[in-house]
Amino acid sequence: MTPDPTSLLKLCLSHPSQVNIKICDFSESFIYSPGIKRKLHTPAVYAAPEILLDDDPSPASDVWAFAVLVYFLVSGGCYLFPSYRSIPNEVLSSMVQSLGKFAEHLWLKWAERGQYLDESGQWVAGPKRKPIFGGCSGRMNEQQIIPFESMIRKMVAYEPRERATMAEVVDGLIPDTWSLVDAGDVGTKVDSEPIQIV
Repeated sequence: MTPDPTSLLKLCLSHPSQVNIKICDFSESFIYSPGIKRKLHTPAVYAAPEILLDDDPSPASDVWAFAVLVYFLVSGGCYLFPSYRSIPNEVLSSMVQSLGKFAEHLWLKWAERGQYLDESGQWVAGPKRKPIFGGCSGRMNEQQIIPFESMIRKMVAYEPRERATMAEVVDGLIPDTWSLVDAGDVGTKVDSEPIQIV
């Protein structure tokens, strides 16, 4: 039997300052230090191109993974860059089909690219992928899709230094009117600020 999260949601919504939540990291988290190379075990469908191509991870890699997770949740289970079995090369080709060709230094690091794409970044085999935000089309109206797509695109910029930071995502990219839970659905009235994703 699955536990009912209603009581936890009620507590979080009515007294957010009194709630402490711990998140398990399965020994994958670390304090970021530039120049220290680390191997991550992020599933390919969540991994940024720098991770799949063995470049150094950074906090920007986490922003990418968060963007994929948010898209997965909002779309009802569609991956932003799908692969049949989370195969890194398939995920990389999905990225290029959706966002365009990688910057030259990443493009050259991807030795197997010729199995999927020609040198201009065009698909060479199989069906072409659907548009990047096709999974949300039935779940959001156009007024919702436009800011959502803008937010996700800033979070999945190929160059880590050009990617939105998590502070930018929380402070400015996520519209104030969005909420994860409608307080009325759990029997709690929230009179103060809207619920924010943190």
